[in-house]
Amino acid sequence: MEELKKMTGQHFVVGFPGTELDEEFIRLVKKYKIGNVILFRHNVESKEQLRALCGEIQELIQQETGHPAFIIDQEGGVVTRLSEDFCNVPEEMALAATGDPENMKICAQITARQLLACGVNFNLAPVLDINNNAANPVIGVRSYGDSPRAVVGGTLAAIEGYRQENLLSCGKHFPGHGDTATDSHLGLPVINKTVEELEAFELIPLKQRSGSKFRPL
Repeated sequence: MEELKKMTGQHFVVGFPGTELDEEFIRLVKKYKIGNVILFRHNVESKEQLRALCGEIQELIQQETGHPAFIIDQEGGVVTRLSEDFCNVPEEMALAATGDPENMKICAQITARQLLACGVNFNLAPVLDINNNAANPVIGVRSYGDSPRAVVGGTLAAIEGYRQENLLSCGKHFPGHGDTATDSHLGLPVINKTVEELEAFELIPLKQRSGSKFRPL
C-alpha cells in the first residue's frame, strides 16, 4: 500500500503560498508522497532564497518518496516566476520578431542555466500554441506566431537550447488553445474543430521532434 501511495504521488504537482515550506505542504508530502512542485512568483524573492528553498524541497521529497523531485518552472517574458536579480528573457513573440532562431535558443540556454543553478530542474516551456485568435485572453505574445511554421521554428530552437543545457522541458498547452476566447485559468475552453482540422493546423507543432527539420506547408 505504501509503495502504491508513492507511485500515485509521483503523478501530482503541488505548490504552496510563501517563500518557505509551510506545514500544509509538508503534511501533503508526508501523507500523500507528492513527488513534484511548481513554483510561482510569490515563492521567489532572490537567487539565494530560491536555491535554499529548492534544496529543502529536494531533501523533504527524497526522504519521503525515495525519488528526486521535479521542480517547475519559468516560461519567461510576461510569465516569469523569478525575482529581479535574475535575467528574464523576452517572450516568444518578441523573439520570433527577430527572425533568428538562434536568439530563441540562446534565451532558452540563459533560462536553463539560471534555473539549474538554483535547483529548478524542469521547465514547462516552450509554448506550442498557435496564436490565431485575436480574442484569446491568455496566449497572445506567449506564442511564437499565428502559423504552424512560426511556432515550429521557435519551439524547436528553444527545445534545443534547453536540451544543450540538460534542463528537462515540456511544451504546452493543449492543442487549439491559441484559438480559444476563454482563459483556461478561469473557465473551460471548447474548440469546435474536427480531428482533420486539428491535424492540419494545431497538432503540427506537437508532432515535431528536437533535431528535426520543418518542411514548409
